[in-house]
Amino acid sequence: MSNNVPEKLQKTAFGELSTAENTPVIQLSTQYGQLGQTDSINVGGGSSGSLDSKFFAVTGASTPSLGSIISERALTYRPGQGAKGRFTAKFDAPATGNEQDAGLLGFNDTLTFGFQDLVFGIWYRKFARQEVQLLTVTTGAGGAESATVTIDGDGFTVPLTAGSTSHTAYEVAQSLNNQVQLWDFDSTGSTVTAVQNLVSATVGAFAFSSATAVASWVQIVAAVEWTVEFIPQANWSEDIDFTITPGKLTPYEISFEYLGAGAIEFKAENPDTGDFETVHMIKAAGVGDNPTLLNPTFRLGAASENKGNTTAIRVESSSFGGFIEGKKRNTSGSKGAANTAAGVGLLPTNIITLRNRNEFGSIRNLAEVIIGVVGASTDSTKPVDVQVIKNATPIIGSSFTFVDFNNTDSIMQTAIDQVVVTGGEIIASGEPGGLDFANLNQVLVPGESLTIAMNITSGGASVMKGSSIWFEDQ
Repeated sequence: MSNNVPEKLQKTAFGELSTAENTPVIQLSTQYGQLGQTDSINVGGGSSGSLDSKFFAVTGASTPSLGSIISERALTYRPGQGAKGRFTAKFDAPATGNEQDAGLLGFNDTLTFGFQDLVFGIWYRKFARQEVQLLTVTTGAGGAESATVTIDGDGFTVPLTAGSTSHTAYEVAQSLNNQVQLWDFDSTGSTVTAVQNLVSATVGAFAFSSATAVASWVQIVAAVEWTVEFIPQANWSEDIDFTITPGKLTPYEISFEYLGAGAIEFKAENPDTGDFETVHMIKAAGVGDNPTLLNPTFRLGAASENKGNTTAIRVESSSFGGFIEGKKRNTSGSKGAANTAAGVGLLPTNIITLRNRNEFGSIRNLAEVIIGVVGASTDSTKPVDVQVIKNATPIIGSSFTFVDFNNTDSIMQTAIDQVVVTGGEIIASGEPGGLDFANLNQVLVPGESLTIAMNITSGGASVMKGSSIWFEDQ
């Protein structure tokens, strides 16, 4: 029996009359080969990229191997509003020992179309938790030396320079972030937090050794594997009257109302009518004791993983879109921080740096920080340059000492080290004053930072002040 398509298309995920427009959060296409707003995790010879106006993710010809491509930004659930992901997908010829996915990919939960071995269906994975490990540095490096840091059973060489415990912690985190793909690292004071990317309950050893620096690891949270449900097409809840051809590029949609126990709908485009039609519904109201999802925060993307196959298997998509149904407003209230630095000279100097941390409350942080207003002022009578930089780093030999803005109520961290900065992406520049980012869609995803850097153009060193207001989209 076919769905009443016109009626369904007029309603939100909550069944309300859909008079409000969808608010886009993620919109990705690759007509020009651009990958700047995407991220990837590739293992064992897997790869990802774009070709012929399509994103792709392909395994290596080995086991285990993984290719994935996902949006950098996340589609974050907002209580009482539905959310949806729309995308196209073209799945490779299936093979035993391979899993293919396209749709909503999260660290804790996934909702996707794809293959399990030779069977086409829907993946519903939930309740994964990433391993969290904490390194505490008790003695900083006494000079230039190379530490050996073991992460998940693999050893990495980390160059250190003389400095405090917090300086050593910063150098360890920065070096490991550049070398290790399957873990993210944050330094906070004299500690380094390691957070798993791909969940696996089988975690190798962690260790630290160096000539003079002393540090030790302790496990904070043990990894928990997915609870996995694969729903073959033969078991879908709806009896559709059209044919889905997974090996051809096909539009799909996945929507959810959440609230903890709302329905989740999986849709595909009917090629005869051009309408999305529900092919399967996960019905949760009044069914269980626990929420349907651990953390309804998703990126959009595609992945292919070999778990017992030695063929390169590919998933493709021409575009992804993630939407909130209705208007998106910041209801959590703003937060702000400022710092004043004396003796700022001719080189771009950190006044204050804000960072969205990778871990919060001993779990992986998935929330974004929305930048509001950035302010800068000075007592100098000479011209002053102001730069707002994403992911700037201190010059070699210097470091940031990050501290929690509020470790019980905020995902933000700050660093006020008065050091010269380099690198990163300049997103605004000018003279002292206020820069309103409210309508510029500038966000910090977990692990990203925002630096307010200032310098005089001539004359004597001066006093500078930098400030920022932000919203946390949790």
